Amino acid sequence: MDPRELLPTGWSDAVQLATIFLVIYWLLRLVRGTIAASILRGALMMVALGIVLAAFVLEVFELTVLKSILSQLLSVLVFALIVVFQPELRRGLLSLGEHRLFARFRARPTGALDDLTRAVVNLARDRHGALFAVERRTALHHIVATGVPVDAEVRSDLLASIFWPGAPLHDGGAVIRGDRLVAAGCIFPLAERRDLTSRIGTRHRAGIGLSEETDAVVVIVSEETGKVSLAVDGELRAVEQPAELAQVLREVLATPRALSPAQTDVPPREPPPAERADDDVDAGSRAEAVA
Repeated sequence: MDPRELLPTGWSDAVQLATIFLVIYWLLRLVRGTIAASILRGALMMVALGIVLAAFVLEVFELTVLKSILSQLLSVLVFALIVVFQPELRRGLLSLGEHRLFARFRARPTGALDDLTRAVVNLARDRHGALFAVERRTALHHIVATGVPVDAEVRSDLLASIFWPGAPLHDGGAVIRGDRLVAAGCIFPLAERRDLTSRIGTRHRAGIGLSEETDAVVVIVSEETGKVSLAVDGELRAVEQPAELAQVLREVLATPRALSPAQTDVPPREPPPAERADDDVDAGSRAEAVA
């Protein structure tokens, strides 16, 4: 037998080889960073070398019995690999199911909104300023890049601890994507509109600025008054009952344009005697002061 007959000659052979290499590449990426990666690399090298040598020897010397035994062992080897790498295969299937292509078929996680609400209630009660951005369709990668990556499940105690006074990340904003806290300590763009009163603090301006540039819903807790506000589409609205924040967020996230100009609690600009440098001034209470 001519050994050259074992080499790929047509496009079908090239497609098969490409498929095999893609599967191997996907498996290596799947187990990357785990102990299974070294095991899989070693196993693949031994199996590939063994198959090539065995196939060449068996074909050249026409050892049909050994060839039949080898084919049976290969089928058993496939099941053995499935058992050995079951955790990695499970993780791969989970990541495949969470791919953005299937996002429209998944319900928006609601537990994260409940945890966010509990955290906001505690922060408002203790008058600890906070700034949360709930991502919608517009990705906030450029905002996440300005902060510290977290990538943790949204938990009320975790959110509250981030904005505890003196915590390293309490001065920035936190970004929530689905049921994950993506990053904290992020820098939000400040609103520079002239129709905003100077009595609105930096935290509220940051919330309004981000909601102007993106479709994110920004939750703001005032450090001075403990009141809660929402910034959506460049408008600000006070949340009278922080405990009802989850329901308000569900309503906002379900509508493309949640607030109209008539609903906003942003007071009109007035000529102030001096610019205030306070970090937080609640928009609702300042509107009453202006009136």
